[in-house]
Amino acid sequence: MTNYTRNSYEIKRNIKFFLSPLLEPLALDDKRFVADMFSGITIGKSLIVSEIARNLQNQATQKANFKRLSAHLKHFNEYDMMAAYLSQMKSVLGEKPIFLFDDSDITKPYGHIFEDLGLVKDGSSKKHTIEKGYHVAQVVGLTEKTYQPCPIAHEIYSSKGQGYKSNNTVTHQQIELVTTTFGTHSRLVFDRGYDDVKIMEHVNATGASFVIRVQKNRKYIIEGKKHTCLEVMERYKGKYEHSIKFQGDYEGREVKLSVAPIKLLSSDMERLNLVLVYGISEHPMMLLTNEEVKGKDAAIAIFNSYFLRWRIEEFFRCIKQVYGFENMRVQSLKRMNTLSWMLQFIMGYQAYFVETQKKNMLWQRIIDAAKAYKKKVSIWSYQVAYGIGKVLSKSHQNLHEILGLNRTTIDRQLMPLF
Repeated sequence: MTNYTRNSYEIKRNIKFFLSPLLEPLALDDKRFVADMFSGITIGKSLIVSEIARNLQNQATQKANFKRLSAHLKHFNEYDMMAAYLSQMKSVLGEKPIFLFDDSDITKPYGHIFEDLGLVKDGSSKKHTIEKGYHVAQVVGLTEKTYQPCPIAHEIYSSKGQGYKSNNTVTHQQIELVTTTFGTHSRLVFDRGYDDVKIMEHVNATGASFVIRVQKNRKYIIEGKKHTCLEVMERYKGKYEHSIKFQGDYEGREVKLSVAPIKLLSSDMERLNLVLVYGISEHPMMLLTNEEVKGKDAAIAIFNSYFLRWRIEEFFRCIKQVYGFENMRVQSLKRMNTLSWMLQFIMGYQAYFVETQKKNMLWQRIIDAAKAYKKKVSIWSYQVAYGIGKVLSKSHQNLHEILGLNRTTIDRQLMPLF
């Protein structure tokens, strides 16, 4: 029989350890707001404010909770918590962290009154139709031991918004955040949509390294001569053998790797290397990096960094399926971003929980509470989300009490009349 009283007490103590540094710079009302959002979203699995209010474990009415949360969404500044949050993430990302960059979208096909509603390509549809919606720029880091995706940078924006310049501008801002916060030992991983010399040069100028899957229409300079993509493929046939060890459809597949020192026609960057991967698709996968790639192990490290990129796609799938990320019903972009950042902090905590608690008794009780069908997975976000939500829903004590956020009450019967 599950002991929910014990489990809820232990998980709330763990949440307190994670949240306390984040709440320290905030005023009391803001601290209570964050605690309520954390609890309401975790239990209710929804970003609809009325649903969050319904799942708060306090004595106020749902209407009162709804009004209070809505008012805070308008003016709350989530960046007051960012320094402490990123410091918590540093402790689980390791000395040479890997960061995955990707773009997604929020579609609002029937929306009319959302602020600066633009047009986006719906990545969830089979035909990638153009719909009304917003762009979502996301960066996640991978934890050092278990490679769980934890949010680092996040922004919902519109091409119709005031001050919008380009998607690359948002990417450059996130690159600056990552490299200044986590240092030059970081490795930034991008998909083909980021195959842009300006992005490469920006990362290279910071001193960090990049891995970008380049498109097949580029031309390269090898040993002083110009070569097309096809010529590079024919010249390098695969020097190193490697067996993929990731769980999934590719597990156990044999691939071959080659490394070609190259230069780009349109850039003065030196010491670039092209890692060619044979065996994944019909044509070799081409990964461009500014790292020095000497030997088999270095080539495999570059390949593994890119192959882990599917975890950010799983991250997007999780927040959309479990928490209804696309179903936010606030109208302003400010409220939307604040609400989204509350979810980002929760996802960051879940990655932190997996990295620090895996295999201990609390971890096992949370996984058991989720009652998941699969016992062996690579990403634990789904099971941890359902397990923690289930345990907290059984508790009669809200996060205010354990975080020390309850207001002091005055016994009016003891107040002197004069």
